[in-house]
Amino acid sequence: FLHFSYIQKMKEELLHFIWQFQNFKQNELESFDGKQIQVLNSGQHNGDAGPDFLNARIKIDDTLWAGNVEIHVHQSDWQKHGHQKDPKYKNIILHVCYFMDTEIPELNAHVPTLVLNGIVQPSLLDKYKKLQQNKHWIPCARMITPEILKSQMPFYGFALCMERMEKRCAEISEIFKKSKSDWEATAYAMLARSFGSRANKFAFEQLMQSIPYKILIKHAGNMFQLEALLLGQANLLPKAANDSYVQKLIEEYRFLKKKYNLKAMKREAWNYSKLRPANFPDLKIVQMAHFIHQFPQLFSKFLALKNAIDFSKHTKIKASSYWDNHYRIDTASKVKREKTLSPSFLNLLIINAIVPLVFYYGKKNDNLEIKESALNLLEQIPAENNSIVKRWENLGYKAENALESQALIELKKEYCDKILCLKCRIGAKLFNS
Repeated sequence: FLHFSYIQKMKEELLHFIWQFQNFKQNELESFDGKQIQVLNSGQHNGDAGPDFLNARIKIDDTLWAGNVEIHVHQSDWQKHGHQKDPKYKNIILHVCYFMDTEIPELNAHVPTLVLNGIVQPSLLDKYKKLQQNKHWIPCARMITPEILKSQMPFYGFALCMERMEKRCAEISEIFKKSKSDWEATAYAMLARSFGSRANKFAFEQLMQSIPYKILIKHAGNMFQLEALLLGQANLLPKAANDSYVQKLIEEYRFLKKKYNLKAMKREAWNYSKLRPANFPDLKIVQMAHFIHQFPQLFSKFLALKNAIDFSKHTKIKASSYWDNHYRIDTASKVKREKTLSPSFLNLLIINAIVPLVFYYGKKNDNLEIKESALNLLEQIPAENNSIVKRWENLGYKAENALESQALIELKKEYCDKILCLKCRIGAKLFNS
Protein backbone atom coordinates (compact mmCIF):
# COMPACT_ATOMS: atom_id res chain seq x y z
CA PHE A 1 0.00 0.00 0.00
CA LEU A 2 2.89 2.34 0.80
CA HIS A 3 4.36 1.75 -2.65
CA PHE A 4 0.99 2.25 -4.31
CA SER A 5 0.25 5.54 -2.54
CA TYR A 6 3.72 6.90 -3.29
CA ILE A 7 3.94 5.73 -6.88
CA GLN A 8 0.78 7.68 -7.65
CA LYS A 9 2.84 10.86 -7.14
CA MET A 10 5.99 9.76 -8.92
CA LYS A 11 7.37 11.46 -11.96
CA GLU A 12 7.79 9.91 -15.38
CA GLU A 13 11.56 10.37 -15.02
CA LEU A 14 11.61 7.34 -12.71
CA LEU A 15 9.87 5.20 -15.33
CA HIS A 16 12.25 6.54 -18.00
CA PHE A 17 15.16 5.42 -15.83
CA ILE A 18 13.59 2.00 -15.17
CA TRP A 19 12.98 1.49 -18.89
CA GLN A 20 16.42 2.74 -19.98
CA PHE A 21 18.25 0.38 -17.64
CA GLN A 22 15.63 -2.37 -17.86
CA ASN A 23 15.18 -2.45 -14.08
CA PHE A 24 12.34 -4.95 -14.06
CA LYS A 25 11.86 -8.69 -14.35
CA GLN A 26 12.95 -9.64 -17.85
CA ASN A 27 11.79 -13.22 -18.10
CA GLU A 28 8.46 -13.97 -19.76
CA LEU A 29 7.36 -10.38 -20.32
CA GLU A 30 3.80 -10.01 -21.53
CA SER A 31 1.77 -7.08 -22.79
CA PHE A 32 -1.58 -6.30 -21.19
CA ASP A 33 -3.36 -8.28 -23.93
CA GLY A 34 -1.08 -11.34 -23.53
CA LYS A 35 1.54 -10.85 -26.26
CA GLN A 36 5.09 -12.05 -25.59
CA ILE A 37 7.60 -9.19 -25.35
CA GLN A 38 11.38 -9.30 -25.61
CA VAL A 39 13.31 -6.01 -25.35
CA LEU A 40 16.42 -6.21 -27.53
CA ASN A 41 17.25 -2.49 -27.32
CA SER A 42 15.40 0.01 -25.11
CA GLY A 43 16.17 2.84 -27.55
CA GLN A 44 17.68 6.28 -27.21
CA HIS A 45 16.22 8.60 -24.58
CA ASN A 46 14.64 11.64 -26.24
CA GLY A 47 15.00 14.92 -24.34
CA ASP A 48 13.01 16.87 -26.94
CA ALA A 49 9.36 16.85 -27.95
CA GLY A 50 7.98 13.54 -29.16
CA PRO A 51 8.18 9.93 -27.95
CA ASP A 52 10.28 9.24 -24.86
CA PHE A 53 12.59 6.65 -26.48
CA LEU A 54 13.59 6.51 -30.13
CA ASN A 55 14.79 3.65 -32.33
CA ALA A 56 14.03 0.83 -29.91
CA ARG A 57 14.14 -2.81 -31.08
CA ILE A 58 11.48 -5.04 -29.57
CA LYS A 59 10.30 -8.53 -30.42
CA ILE A 60 6.54 -8.89 -30.00
CA ASP A 61 5.42 -12.51 -30.35
CA ASP A 62 7.38 -13.63 -33.43
CA THR A 63 7.76 -10.22 -35.07
CA LEU A 64 10.78 -7.92 -34.61
CA TRP A 65 9.80 -4.26 -34.46
CA ALA A 66 11.96 -1.13 -34.71
CA GLY A 67 10.50 2.18 -33.63
CA ASN A 68 9.64 4.43 -30.72
CA VAL A 69 8.42 3.84 -27.15
CA GLU A 70 6.17 6.13 -25.11
CA ILE A 71 6.04 5.93 -21.30
CA HIS A 72 3.43 7.16 -18.79
CA VAL A 73 2.58 6.67 -15.16
CA HIS A 74 -1.06 5.92 -16.10
CA GLN A 75 -2.41 4.46 -19.33
CA SER A 76 -4.95 7.31 -19.41
CA ASP A 77 -2.07 9.85 -19.67
CA TRP A 78 -1.92 8.98 -23.39
CA GLN A 79 -5.21 10.81 -23.91
CA LYS A 80 -4.56 13.51 -21.30
CA HIS A 81 -1.38 14.49 -23.15
CA GLY A 82 -3.17 14.53 -26.51
CA HIS A 83 -0.90 11.96 -28.18
CA GLN A 84 -3.80 10.49 -30.16
CA LYS A 85 -3.89 13.73 -32.20
CA ASP A 86 -0.13 14.18 -32.59
CA PRO A 87 1.49 12.72 -35.74
CA LYS A 88 4.85 12.40 -33.90
CA TYR A 89 3.39 9.41 -32.05
CA LYS A 90 2.32 7.40 -35.10
CA ASN A 91 5.46 5.24 -35.07
CA ILE A 92 4.98 3.97 -31.50
CA ILE A 93 5.69 0.24 -31.28
CA LEU A 94 5.14 -0.10 -27.52
CA HIS A 95 3.34 1.84 -24.82
CA VAL A 96 4.71 1.45 -21.28
CA CYS A 97 2.86 2.51 -18.15
CA TYR A 98 2.91 1.72 -14.45
CA PHE A 99 -0.86 1.71 -13.89
CA MET A 100 -3.34 0.28 -16.39
CA ASP A 101 -6.11 2.50 -15.07
CA THR A 102 -8.19 2.42 -18.24
CA GLU A 103 -8.26 0.80 -21.66
CA ILE A 104 -7.94 2.95 -24.75
CA PRO A 105 -9.40 0.92 -27.67
CA GLU A 106 -7.91 3.08 -30.46
CA LEU A 107 -4.45 2.71 -28.86
CA ASN A 108 -4.64 -0.91 -27.69
CA ALA A 109 -5.87 -2.09 -31.09
CA HIS A 110 -2.59 -1.03 -32.72
CA VAL A 111 0.02 -0.75 -29.97
CA PRO A 112 0.59 -3.27 -27.14
CA THR A 113 1.00 -1.92 -23.58
CA LEU A 114 3.55 -3.20 -21.08
CA VAL A 115 2.44 -2.66 -17.48
CA LEU A 116 5.35 -2.22 -15.03
CA ASN A 117 3.29 -2.56 -11.86
CA GLY A 118 4.19 -5.93 -10.41
CA ILE A 119 7.46 -6.47 -12.29
CA VAL A 120 9.49 -3.63 -10.71
CA GLN A 121 11.23 -4.46 -7.44
CA PRO A 122 9.67 -2.55 -4.47
CA SER A 123 13.19 -1.81 -3.16
CA LEU A 124 13.76 0.32 -6.26
CA LEU A 125 10.74 2.44 -5.44
CA ASP A 126 11.92 2.72 -1.84
CA LYS A 127 15.28 4.14 -2.98
CA TYR A 128 13.56 6.67 -5.19
CA LYS A 129 11.26 7.74 -2.38
CA LYS A 130 14.15 8.20 0.04
CA LEU A 131 16.10 10.28 -2.48
CA GLN A 132 13.12 12.50 -3.30
CA GLN A 133 12.03 13.09 0.29
CA ASN A 134 15.43 13.44 1.98
CA LYS A 135 16.50 16.56 3.89
CA HIS A 136 20.27 16.00 3.75
CA TRP A 137 22.86 18.23 2.09
CA ILE A 138 22.70 15.95 -0.95
CA PRO A 139 19.95 13.33 -1.49
CA CYS A 140 22.35 10.36 -1.46
CA ALA A 141 24.36 11.51 1.59
CA ARG A 142 23.61 8.29 3.49
CA MET A 143 24.16 6.00 0.51
CA ILE A 144 27.28 7.41 -1.09
CA THR A 145 30.79 6.28 -0.11
CA PRO A 146 34.26 7.76 -0.68
CA GLU A 147 35.04 4.73 -2.88
CA ILE A 148 32.12 5.46 -5.20
CA LEU A 149 33.07 9.13 -5.49
CA LYS A 150 36.72 8.33 -6.19
CA SER A 151 35.79 5.78 -8.84
CA GLN A 152 33.26 8.01 -10.65
CA MET A 153 34.54 11.59 -10.43
CA PRO A 154 37.73 11.28 -12.54
CA PHE A 155 35.53 10.53 -15.57
CA TYR A 156 32.28 12.22 -14.59
CA GLY A 157 34.04 15.37 -13.42
CA PHE A 158 35.17 16.37 -16.90
CA ALA A 159 31.63 15.96 -18.26
CA LEU A 160 30.24 18.07 -15.40
CA CYS A 161 32.82 20.78 -16.02
CA MET A 162 31.89 20.82 -19.71
CA GLU A 163 28.22 21.22 -18.75
CA ARG A 164 29.17 24.16 -16.56
CA MET A 165 31.17 25.74 -19.39
CA GLU A 166 28.20 25.40 -21.76
CA LYS A 167 25.98 27.24 -19.29
CA ARG A 168 28.58 29.98 -18.92
CA CYS A 169 28.75 30.24 -22.72
CA ALA A 170 25.01 30.98 -22.80
CA GLU A 171 25.56 33.84 -20.32
CA ILE A 172 28.56 35.21 -22.21
CA SER A 173 26.61 35.08 -25.46
CA GLU A 174 24.19 37.66 -24.04
CA ILE A 175 27.06 39.84 -22.81
CA PHE A 176 28.70 39.56 -26.25
CA LYS A 177 25.49 40.82 -27.88
CA LYS A 178 25.24 43.75 -25.45
CA SER A 179 28.88 44.55 -26.25
CA LYS A 180 28.00 44.72 -29.97
CA SER A 181 30.14 41.66 -30.74
CA ASP A 182 33.29 43.35 -29.48
CA TRP A 183 35.62 40.85 -27.79
CA GLU A 184 37.56 43.45 -25.81
CA ALA A 185 34.37 45.03 -24.48
CA THR A 186 33.08 41.57 -23.56
CA ALA A 187 36.34 40.87 -21.72
CA TYR A 188 35.90 44.07 -19.70
CA ALA A 189 32.34 43.06 -18.78
CA MET A 190 33.56 39.63 -17.64
CA LEU A 191 36.37 41.24 -15.66
CA ALA A 192 33.86 43.51 -13.91
CA ARG A 193 31.53 40.64 -12.98
CA SER A 194 34.46 38.77 -11.50
CA PHE A 195 35.58 41.75 -9.42
CA GLY A 196 32.03 42.19 -8.19
CA SER A 197 31.84 38.56 -7.03
CA ARG A 198 28.41 37.20 -6.14
CA ALA A 199 27.21 40.24 -4.15
CA ASN A 200 27.93 42.96 -6.72
CA LYS A 201 28.58 41.28 -10.06
CA PHE A 202 25.57 42.84 -11.77
CA ALA A 203 26.33 46.26 -10.29
CA PHE A 204 29.90 46.00 -11.63
CA GLU A 205 28.56 44.98 -15.03
CA GLN A 206 26.19 47.96 -14.94
CA LEU A 207 29.14 50.20 -14.08
CA MET A 208 31.07 49.06 -17.15
CA GLN A 209 28.00 49.51 -19.35
CA SER A 210 27.63 53.10 -18.09
CA ILE A 211 30.98 54.03 -19.63
CA PRO A 212 31.40 53.70 -23.40
CA TYR A 213 34.23 51.26 -24.02
CA LYS A 214 36.17 53.73 -26.18
CA ILE A 215 36.19 56.29 -23.36
CA LEU A 216 37.43 53.72 -20.88
CA ILE A 217 40.28 52.67 -23.15
CA LYS A 218 41.16 56.27 -23.91
CA HIS A 219 41.88 56.88 -20.22
CA ALA A 220 43.35 53.46 -19.38
CA GLY A 221 46.86 54.91 -19.53
CA ASN A 222 46.13 57.51 -16.82
CA MET A 223 45.64 55.76 -13.48
CA PHE A 224 44.17 58.76 -11.67
CA GLN A 225 41.65 59.55 -14.41
CA LEU A 226 40.62 55.90 -14.52
CA GLU A 227 39.98 55.85 -10.76
CA ALA A 228 37.97 59.07 -10.97
CA LEU A 229 35.95 57.83 -13.93
CA LEU A 230 35.03 54.48 -12.37
CA LEU A 231 34.37 55.73 -8.82
CA GLY A 232 32.38 58.69 -10.18
CA GLN A 233 30.22 56.57 -12.48
CA ALA A 234 29.65 54.20 -9.57
CA ASN A 235 28.29 57.23 -7.65
CA LEU A 236 30.60 56.47 -4.73
CA LEU A 237 32.41 59.81 -4.65
CA PRO A 238 31.21 62.26 -1.98
CA LYS A 239 30.10 65.78 -2.93
CA ALA A 240 33.08 67.25 -1.10
CA ALA A 241 35.99 65.92 0.96
CA ASN A 242 38.70 67.09 3.36
CA ASP A 243 41.29 64.73 1.88
CA SER A 244 43.14 66.21 -1.11
CA TYR A 245 43.23 62.89 -3.01
CA VAL A 246 39.47 62.45 -2.79
CA GLN A 247 38.81 66.11 -3.61
CA LYS A 248 40.95 65.81 -6.75
CA LEU A 249 39.02 62.67 -7.74
CA ILE A 250 35.76 64.62 -7.37
CA GLU A 251 37.03 67.48 -9.53
CA GLU A 252 38.45 65.15 -12.18
CA TYR A 253 35.20 63.23 -12.43
CA ARG A 254 33.15 66.43 -12.77
CA PHE A 255 35.33 67.37 -15.73
CA LEU A 256 35.07 63.93 -17.38
CA LYS A 257 31.35 63.66 -16.74
CA LYS A 258 30.70 67.01 -18.42
CA LYS A 259 33.11 66.28 -21.26
CA TYR A 260 31.49 62.97 -22.20
CA ASN A 261 27.95 63.75 -21.01
CA LEU A 262 27.98 60.72 -18.69
CA LYS A 263 25.22 59.60 -16.34
CA ALA A 264 26.25 57.94 -13.07
CA MET A 265 24.67 54.82 -11.60
CA LYS A 266 22.36 54.91 -8.62
CA ARG A 267 24.29 54.55 -5.40
CA GLU A 268 21.68 52.07 -4.14
CA ALA A 269 22.90 49.50 -6.68
CA TRP A 270 25.86 48.64 -4.44
CA ASN A 271 25.64 46.00 -1.77
CA TYR A 272 27.75 46.09 1.41
CA SER A 273 25.69 43.71 3.49
CA LYS A 274 27.58 40.75 4.97
CA LEU A 275 30.71 41.63 2.98
CA ARG A 276 34.20 41.61 4.40
CA PRO A 277 35.84 45.05 4.12
CA ALA A 278 38.31 43.68 1.54
CA ASN A 279 35.33 43.05 -0.77
CA PHE A 280 33.71 46.49 -0.41
CA PRO A 281 32.86 47.93 -3.88
CA ASP A 282 34.94 51.09 -3.38
CA LEU A 283 38.18 49.17 -2.95
CA LYS A 284 37.35 46.58 -5.61
CA ILE A 285 36.61 49.30 -8.17
CA VAL A 286 40.00 50.92 -7.52
CA GLN A 287 41.76 47.54 -7.78
CA MET A 288 39.92 46.87 -11.05
CA ALA A 289 41.07 50.26 -12.31
CA HIS A 290 44.69 49.29 -11.57
CA PHE A 291 44.15 45.95 -13.35
CA ILE A 292 42.80 47.73 -16.45
CA HIS A 293 45.69 50.19 -16.30
CA GLN A 294 48.16 47.28 -16.29
CA PHE A 295 46.35 45.22 -18.97
CA PRO A 296 44.44 47.62 -21.27
CA GLN A 297 44.28 45.05 -24.11
CA LEU A 298 42.34 42.68 -21.91
CA PHE A 299 40.99 40.08 -24.32
CA SER A 300 44.35 39.67 -26.01
CA LYS A 301 45.88 39.05 -22.57
CA PHE A 302 43.21 36.48 -21.71
CA LEU A 303 43.57 34.64 -25.01
CA ALA A 304 47.36 34.47 -24.76
CA LEU A 305 47.36 33.14 -21.19
CA LYS A 306 48.88 29.66 -21.00
CA ASN A 307 50.38 29.47 -17.52
CA ALA A 308 47.84 30.16 -14.77
CA ILE A 309 50.32 29.74 -11.91
CA ASP A 310 52.73 32.34 -13.31
CA PHE A 311 49.85 34.74 -13.92
CA SER A 312 48.66 34.52 -10.31
CA LYS A 313 52.17 34.66 -8.93
CA HIS A 314 53.61 37.52 -10.99
CA THR A 315 50.58 39.79 -11.53
CA LYS A 316 51.02 42.55 -8.97
CA ILE A 317 47.97 44.76 -8.56
CA LYS A 318 48.17 47.30 -5.72
CA ALA A 319 45.77 50.14 -4.97
CA SER A 320 47.26 53.62 -4.46
CA SER A 321 48.59 54.53 -1.00
CA TYR A 322 45.37 56.31 0.03
CA TRP A 323 43.73 52.89 0.24
CA ASP A 324 46.33 51.54 2.68
CA ASN A 325 44.04 52.72 5.48
CA HIS A 326 40.73 52.78 3.59
CA TYR A 327 38.19 50.17 2.46
CA ARG A 328 35.50 52.73 1.68
CA ILE A 329 36.20 56.13 0.25
CA ASP A 330 36.36 58.94 2.79
CA THR A 331 36.17 56.45 5.70
CA ALA A 332 39.51 55.66 7.32
CA SER A 333 40.24 52.33 8.99
CA LYS A 334 42.44 51.78 12.06
CA VAL A 335 44.63 49.16 10.39
CA LYS A 336 47.05 50.28 7.72
CA ARG A 337 48.29 47.88 5.05
CA GLU A 338 48.77 47.67 1.30
CA LYS A 339 45.67 46.57 -0.63
CA THR A 340 46.88 44.03 -3.20
CA LEU A 341 45.03 41.37 -5.16
CA SER A 342 45.82 38.00 -3.62
CA PRO A 343 46.83 34.97 -5.73
CA SER A 344 43.57 33.31 -4.65
CA PHE A 345 41.54 36.23 -6.04
CA LEU A 346 43.49 36.08 -9.31
CA ASN A 347 42.77 32.35 -9.47
CA LEU A 348 39.06 33.13 -9.13
CA LEU A 349 39.45 35.67 -11.91
CA ILE A 350 40.84 32.91 -14.12
CA ILE A 351 38.02 30.55 -13.15
CA ASN A 352 35.14 33.01 -13.46
CA ALA A 353 36.24 35.33 -16.26
CA ILE A 354 39.20 34.16 -18.31
CA VAL A 355 38.42 30.46 -18.76
CA PRO A 356 34.71 30.89 -19.65
CA LEU A 357 35.45 33.71 -22.11
CA VAL A 358 38.30 31.89 -23.85
CA PHE A 359 36.19 28.70 -23.96
CA TYR A 360 33.31 30.69 -25.52
CA TYR A 361 35.69 32.18 -28.08
CA GLY A 362 36.89 28.68 -28.99
CA LYS A 363 33.33 27.43 -29.27
CA LYS A 364 32.18 30.36 -31.39
CA ASN A 365 35.12 29.86 -33.74
CA ASP A 366 34.80 26.05 -33.68
CA ASN A 367 38.37 25.76 -32.38
CA LEU A 368 38.87 22.70 -30.17
CA GLU A 369 42.47 23.65 -29.36
CA ILE A 370 41.41 26.95 -27.78
CA LYS A 371 38.68 25.25 -25.75
CA GLU A 372 41.16 22.67 -24.47
CA SER A 373 43.63 25.46 -23.65
CA ALA A 374 40.95 27.12 -21.49
CA LEU A 375 40.24 23.90 -19.60
CA ASN A 376 43.97 23.32 -19.12
CA LEU A 377 44.12 26.56 -17.12
CA LEU A 378 41.62 25.08 -14.66
CA GLU A 379 43.81 22.03 -14.17
CA GLN A 380 46.82 24.24 -13.36
CA ILE A 381 45.37 26.04 -10.34
CA PRO A 382 44.22 24.80 -6.92
CA ALA A 383 40.63 23.86 -6.19
CA GLU A 384 38.37 26.60 -4.88
CA ASN A 385 38.05 26.93 -1.14
CA ASN A 386 34.30 27.31 -0.62
CA SER A 387 31.57 25.62 1.40
CA ILE A 388 30.47 23.30 -1.42
CA VAL A 389 33.97 21.98 -2.08
CA LYS A 390 34.56 21.53 1.66
CA ARG A 391 31.33 19.55 2.10
CA TRP A 392 32.31 17.19 -0.72
CA GLU A 393 35.65 16.70 1.01
CA ASN A 394 33.77 15.77 4.20
CA LEU A 395 31.96 13.11 2.17
CA GLY A 396 35.26 11.65 1.05
CA TYR A 397 36.24 13.41 -2.18
CA LYS A 398 38.93 16.11 -2.23
CA ALA A 399 39.17 18.19 -5.40
CA GLU A 400 42.75 18.45 -6.61
CA ASN A 401 42.34 21.39 -8.99
CA ALA A 402 39.84 24.00 -10.19
CA LEU A 403 38.46 21.77 -12.93
CA GLU A 404 37.41 19.25 -10.28
CA SER A 405 36.03 21.90 -7.93
CA GLN A 406 33.98 23.40 -10.78
CA ALA A 407 32.63 19.92 -11.48
CA LEU A 408 31.63 19.47 -7.83
CA ILE A 409 29.85 22.83 -7.81
CA GLU A 410 27.96 21.87 -10.97
CA LEU A 411 27.01 18.50 -9.47
CA LYS A 412 25.67 20.10 -6.29
CA LYS A 413 23.76 22.98 -7.87
CA GLU A 414 22.38 21.33 -11.01
CA TYR A 415 21.77 17.77 -9.83
CA CYS A 416 21.75 17.43 -6.02
CA ASP A 417 19.86 20.64 -5.25
CA LYS A 418 17.29 19.85 -7.95
CA ILE A 419 17.09 16.18 -6.86
CA LEU A 420 17.92 14.98 -10.38
CA CYS A 421 19.48 11.81 -9.02
CA LEU A 422 18.39 9.67 -11.95
CA LYS A 423 20.19 11.97 -14.39
CA CYS A 424 23.37 11.91 -12.31
CA ARG A 425 25.89 9.17 -13.06
CA ILE A 426 26.63 8.70 -9.37
CA GLY A 427 22.94 8.62 -8.51
CA ALA A 428 22.29 6.14 -11.31
CA LYS A 429 25.05 3.88 -10.01
CA LEU A 430 23.60 3.99 -6.48
CA PHE A 431 20.12 3.39 -7.83
CA ASN A 432 21.21 0.37 -9.84
CA SER A 433 23.34 -1.15 -7.10
